[in-house]
Amino acid sequence: MVKSIRDIINKVNNNNNNEKKKNDKKNNMSKTTNKVLVGFDAEWPPKYDGSKTRVSLVQLAIETQVWLVDVRLLEELEEEEEDSRRLVPTGLLLDQVLTHVMTSNQFVKIGHGVRIDIKECRRSYPRAKCFASGSAGKNVVELTAMWKNSKRNRGDPIPASLSDMAQKILKKPLDKSCAMSDWGRRPLSNAQVHYAALDAHVALKIAEGLSYYP
Repeated sequence: MVKSIRDIINKVNNNNNNEKKKNDKKNNMSKTTNKVLVGFDAEWPPKYDGSKTRVSLVQLAIETQVWLVDVRLLEELEEEEEDSRRLVPTGLLLDQVLTHVMTSNQFVKIGHGVRIDIKECRRSYPRAKCFASGSAGKNVVELTAMWKNSKRNRGDPIPASLSDMAQKILKKPLDKSCAMSDWGRRPLSNAQVHYAALDAHVALKIAEGLSYYP
């Protein structure tokens, strides 16, 4: 997972190097800046007794790729606190790489309820720098805000969910049958992988449909 997250930085850097040769819109690149749209979503296991569970999966998407990140590795940061002599390179490395993605001005994170997702990530992993208050909230755009400012909005009510927005903009609803599944299980089922990847990627397609570019 950590290697794949490093790849997202390399992928974006490669896109920037080839910016003059490629179509900006196709690669989610603004025509006036080097900002990159990143679809963001998070999943956590449901609790039916009112208690809260930790976020166990974060999804990041660019035009051609989606990464499913097992953020439970960040639990190692708490283990490090209990025993400062213990080395936990995996959790630390993941935190460092995600910090770059979450705080860099180069990336614009978009999604439906994306600020709520980031807040849940912060609650789940308070020692992780990548979700720290303030820094992780930079360059975040809600799809609902895009809807309000879009020329396609003719005074219609704001779609209440990502699926509703997909139906409105893309003319296709999302299959939400896995929404309340156990996101803490490993390995994830094929249906969960498809669901998680699609939720992050469809945010990019909706932004494109709303003609949003940073």
